Amino acid sequence: MLEKPYHILIIDDDEGMCEFLESVVEAEYGQDIKITVSSSSKDAIRLVETDRYNIILTDLNMPRFSGYNIVKQAHERNKSIQVIFLTGDLQISVAMTCFRDGAAALLTKPMEPAKLINAMNLCVKRLDIWYDVLNK
Repeated sequence: MLEKPYHILIIDDDEGMCEFLESVVEAEYGQDIKITVSSSSKDAIRLVETDRYNIILTDLNMPRFSGYNIVKQAHERNKSIQVIFLTGDLQISVAMTCFRDGAAALLTKPMEPAKLINAMNLCVKRLDIWYDVLNK
C-alpha cells in the first residue's frame, strides 16, 4: 500500500551531512514528506526491518554496513522503494552497479542542494505515478 505523505530514510555516518540533507528535503517538501534520519548504518538496518520507507537517501560507504547493503535489505520488504545514493568517491563500476540495481540517482559529495532536489523530484514523480495507479 502506498500512502502519503511519503516516508524518506536519510542515512549517513556524518551527522553534519545528515543535518544538511534533512534541512534541504524539509525546506523543499515540508509536511509532504515524513523524514527519518540515521547516522548509524546498524540503526538503519533495524529501521528498514521495522518500518516502511518510500525513499532511501544513503551514503554508500559507511562503517559496518554499506548503503548498498541497507538498500538490499529494504528491497526485500518493498521492491518499489526509490533510492538515491551518495558518495565521496565515485567509481564507474560502483555507479554501474547502483543504476543496474534500480537507483534513481547517484550524487557525489559535496553536492549542491539543487542536485539533491532534482533527484528527490524524480523519486517523488515516480511514487506519484504509482500512487495514482493504486488509488483509482
